[in-house]
Amino acid sequence: MHNNNTAPLAGSAEELLNRTPPPLALADYVRDGWRLFIANPVPHIAYTAVMLLILLVAGWVPIIGQLLVMALAALLLGALYRALGKQMAGGPVSASDYLEVLNDPLPLVLLSIVSSILIGIGFLLLLLPGIYLSVAYLFAVPLVVFYRLEFWTGLETSRKLITRQWFIYFILMVIITVLNMVGAAVFVIGLLVTLPLSAAIVLTAFAHQLGLPQPPLAIEQR
Repeated sequence: MHNNNTAPLAGSAEELLNRTPPPLALADYVRDGWRLFIANPVPHIAYTAVMLLILLVAGWVPIIGQLLVMALAALLLGALYRALGKQMAGGPVSASDYLEVLNDPLPLVLLSIVSSILIGIGFLLLLLPGIYLSVAYLFAVPLVVFYRLEFWTGLETSRKLITRQWFIYFILMVIITVLNMVGAAVFVIGLLVTLPLSAAIVLTAFAHQLGLPQPPLAIEQR
C-alpha cells in the first residue's frame, strides 16, 4: 500500500480539505482491500452475517421498519470500518472492536438517516443528484468513525473531498456495486464475503487519500 501517503493527519475538516490528495489508484485499492480482508476474513464474515440479520429483522418491524433500517445502516457499517481499521493498523480484531461505535452512536445514526433522505430525494429529482450524492458520501462514515467529525461535517467533508475527483470515485463505486451484485447472485451468501471486502476496498482508498489518525482509531481517544 502507499505508506508514504498515509501519514497521520490532524482531525479537523478544514485540515482534511486543505490537503492535496494523491492520485487515485483504483487497481491498488482493490488489490490491497482484498489483502486486508483475506488476511483475517472470519471475524468480518461473521460480523457481516450478524449485520445482515439485524437489518433483516429491523425491516420486519411494523410501521417503522424502514426507518430502523435507515437509522442502523451507517452505524453497522461504521463498526465494520472500525474493526478493519484496527486490523490495518496491525492490531488483533475482537468482537469488542465492532461494538466500540456504540460508545457514541448518535453521529452515525444521524448520518445514516440524513444521507438516506438526501440520496432518496436526489434519486427522485431526475436520478443524477442521487447518483452524485451516493458517490460523494463514500467517505462520510469513515470520517465520523476515524476523525470523530459530527454527522453533517462528515457528510459535507466527504462530499467536498470526493467531488474533486468524483468520476474516478464513481468508477470505484461501480466496481463495488458489481462486486456485491455478484455476491447477491450467489444465493445471497456471497454478500458475506463481498460486503466486508467492499468495506476493505473503501477503507484502503480512504487511508491512501486521507491517512488514518494516530492512535490509528481516533475513537479510542474519548
